[in-house]
Amino acid sequence: MIVPASIEHYETLLRDREPFTLSNIGGDGEFLTIVGWNGTNSDGKTSTPEKQAALARCILEPRSTYHGYNPGTPGSKKQSDAEAWLRSHGVNVPAYFPSYIDDAGFGGAKTNVRWVHKEIIAGANCQGRLGPFLGLLRARKPLVIGPTWLAPMAQRLNANASYLVPPEVGWESLDTLEAKIRAVLSALPADGVVTWSLGYLTKVLQWRLIPDYPWLTQIDLGAVLDPYCGHRNRRFYKSDKWPAAMESNLAGMA
Repeated sequence: MIVPASIEHYETLLRDREPFTLSNIGGDGEFLTIVGWNGTNSDGKTSTPEKQAALARCILEPRSTYHGYNPGTPGSKKQSDAEAWLRSHGVNVPAYFPSYIDDAGFGGAKTNVRWVHKEIIAGANCQGRLGPFLGLLRARKPLVIGPTWLAPMAQRLNANASYLVPPEVGWESLDTLEAKIRAVLSALPADGVVTWSLGYLTKVLQWRLIPDYPWLTQIDLGAVLDPYCGHRNRRFYKSDKWPAAMESNLAGMA
């Protein structure tokens, strides 16, 4: 099993049809919630003890093949708080460059999470190098799960199916979402691919589903597909550099 350190590694996993699950743990919502912050994240979602426990479980009882890690700028309070929480709970802390994978530093940690750099796929998107990855996704006819505005990209990816929900759907709908997604998953082939773009809900739903669908490839894409559908909701996607990167990515899908 490749431990991804580049977008080409993810391409190899897709090309070889080797199932894996990528679940990203970011700094603006997931880790802040996990360490007990009581505010709202960048999407305006409020932290609760229930969210904290569910997201913490994704790390303390890991099921995903890979956990994408980016708690904030190295040396920042976000990073130090996240890594202090990991150490206090006996979880290995990922090394930074070049691989973000803490092979040597596992030491006496009770839980060894296979960390990868969270921004590998998003970074390739911004660099205009995501085309081959998107082309491999399209060849696999993925199930696209995310907000309703992703419909154009689901069509472009030749999605086998899509389950798109209004962006206001939140934590209170978790059980209903899980039941409906399970019904859609039942129609996927044994080597099916699922892309996820449901924010913090992605991590918890993946964790719940993995035991019953170990043969599926599940990729947490976060906001990667948003700017192709008119939602330029990240700083780089709003810059004058994004149109050229997007054009390169779409051309590279062929």
